[in-house]
Amino acid sequence: MQERGVDPTLTSSAPRQDGSRRSQPSTGARLALAAIVTAVVVGVDQITKSLATTHLRDHPIHLFWTLDLELEYNSGSAFSLFQGKAAVLVPVALALIGVLVWMVVRSPTRARAAVLGLIIGGACGNLADRLFRGHGGAVVDFIALHWWPTFNVADACITVGCVLLALSYLRHPGPVGRTGGDRDDGAGTREHTGGSTGARGTGTHPDGTPTGAQPIEREGASGG
Repeated sequence: MQERGVDPTLTSSAPRQDGSRRSQPSTGARLALAAIVTAVVVGVDQITKSLATTHLRDHPIHLFWTLDLELEYNSGSAFSLFQGKAAVLVPVALALIGVLVWMVVRSPTRARAAVLGLIIGGACGNLADRLFRGHGGAVVDFIALHWWPTFNVADACITVGCVLLALSYLRHPGPVGRTGGDRDDGAGTREHTGGSTGARGTGTHPDGTPTGAQPIEREGASGG
């Protein structure tokens, strides 16, 4: 008798040459990585601010070119905007941190999760100043270029993180893949992963054979 079968080479999910079929990092791994980066940024930021308030209180320190270490207190947001609006900036910062954490959960790569951790760390570092340093909601700034607003480590991490995040979206425009529907393969194209027949999906014949596979004939001996 003849036996119908499915050639396994036609249904296997071998990785593509461009690597777009590689497994996504787990949510726990992305959150852990972002948390580690956040903790490092907050730690470095708070240590440098404590050193600045201790050693730069009386006079600035010139390093080279136009770079000085000069203690300032910024009651506004980045680039000294919204001065004296700490009561507004604190809830805005909390909401922003929440959005960034959600983006970590949705990030398709560990690299993007780390970049988001860089931004979250900067936001948390400045938020800690407003809540715990007792300077009337002001943030400690001490890196002065004199042709750019005075900033701190947290500000630098936010700026660098935003640039890297933009580059990350150019390389991986979509969020982490979803099951049972259209999945972004990381290159901006959509792939159907549901059970019904689609442009790039597979269904099943009444006999259980996947529609995307070609049946092959195998010879068998009949009993009897």
